[in-house]
Amino acid sequence: MMCMPNRNGEGKKVLDRLFPMEYDFYQLLVDQTERTYEGVKEFQRWLENGHLSDVDHLIAIEERLDDLRYDLQHKLHEAFSTPFDREEIYSLSRQMDNILNFAVLTAKQMRAYGVPPDQASKDITSQLTQGMGHMAMAMRYLQKGDPRADMLIVEMRNCQRAIEDQYIRSMEQLFSNPDTLYIIKHAEIYQNLMATGNNLRICIDMFHRILVGIM
Repeated sequence: MMCMPNRNGEGKKVLDRLFPMEYDFYQLLVDQTERTYEGVKEFQRWLENGHLSDVDHLIAIEERLDDLRYDLQHKLHEAFSTPFDREEIYSLSRQMDNILNFAVLTAKQMRAYGVPPDQASKDITSQLTQGMGHMAMAMRYLQKGDPRADMLIVEMRNCQRAIEDQYIRSMEQLFSNPDTLYIIKHAEIYQNLMATGNNLRICIDMFHRILVGIM
């Protein structure tokens, strides 16, 4: 069952008394969003280092995030009531997980292919980090019922569009290179970085739908 508040909060109070929620799904999503943000920042630091160093610490962060997602899914299955649609909770959690999954995959590929981070990959990741930072703040605002959550939608979308623009410029420049193997390696890396942006876009859309429904 989904417990939806009306705008004056009275509906929420009544439903909370009749069907108290066993788990704080707002906090669970806040935790996952903030950990994802930290993971993306760590990926950005790895890129800035530029030495194709070991990625075990990134894999460890990814695995801890998987544990958070599995815990949320388990509680979602057990819960009788949720603050908003349980399918939205599940999907938002899953798409956020994909963001770091693709980031870690990119790091693994760079090491395997011997492709050092270039300015394009750093620029895309910088926008991704900013976007996830806005998402983490917006999720905290959502938890508190703070209307400032809506103001961050525009900031998140700007970051996502900047990722798209940088990806297109990078691919355009890449295809002017005469080295076919170079193109293949870098194209796959750029495509995975673009996948992080696509998942960010999906998360933004889901967050916006949730926000419209409850505030």
